[in-house]
Amino acid sequence: MAISVVVIEDNSGIREKFVNIIASSPAFRLSGMAATSQSGFELIARDAADIYLVDVDSPELRATTIIRTAIETHPGCAVMALLSCDDDAGVSASIQAVVTGYILKNSTSGEVVDRLCNLRDGDVSVDLNSSTARKKLSPTHLKQASLPAKRQRRPVRTAMLRPECDRPLTKREIEIIRVLAKGFSTHEVAQQMVISPHTVAQHVKNIYRKLVVRSRVEAVFEASQMGLLA
Repeated sequence: MAISVVVIEDNSGIREKFVNIIASSPAFRLSGMAATSQSGFELIARDAADIYLVDVDSPELRATTIIRTAIETHPGCAVMALLSCDDDAGVSASIQAVVTGYILKNSTSGEVVDRLCNLRDGDVSVDLNSSTARKKLSPTHLKQASLPAKRQRRPVRTAMLRPECDRPLTKREIEIIRVLAKGFSTHEVAQQMVISPHTVAQHVKNIYRKLVVRSRVEAVFEASQMGLLA
């Protein structure tokens, strides 16, 4: 089944670019597009999409509110921030809104499709080609920023199979999170472990569910806190 995508971007040229990329890929289905905050809120209220691409550059769009509304209205959705190279304010707003990932607006069609496919398969999609992203989104910053504001951090766990661990990871899941922590993609993990990308993606989803996280960054952070990456 195609993954549904909504594009919320006030620049007509950039909006058309991403709309065309989504519409031309059989892996994705364009669920809607919006050029204003009002139409964006209406899209979110009307129907649930799998992925929301949201412009974070324009203050008129109220991106932070749009992103939070999408996540709260559709908890299972993913949100990608459309980011300009040199917009520090945009990055900060995205972090505050706990987005799933970031992508540069000048990315090629292939790069956009690859990142959305990675997102579909359970990978966080941070575009570190941006000098701003590299400066603002250090690994430590991402670990802190990606944690939902309302969720209290759990106490540090020092062993995976301690009796008090309510959702222990399986041996295979531990192997996978250790490889993911090294920065390998879903497909690279599949090649290393001689299993299908679909199987890896399913394991990743199970890991997210057990650790109560939304992204690879959070999963790796929690696994590290639990002493699984040593």
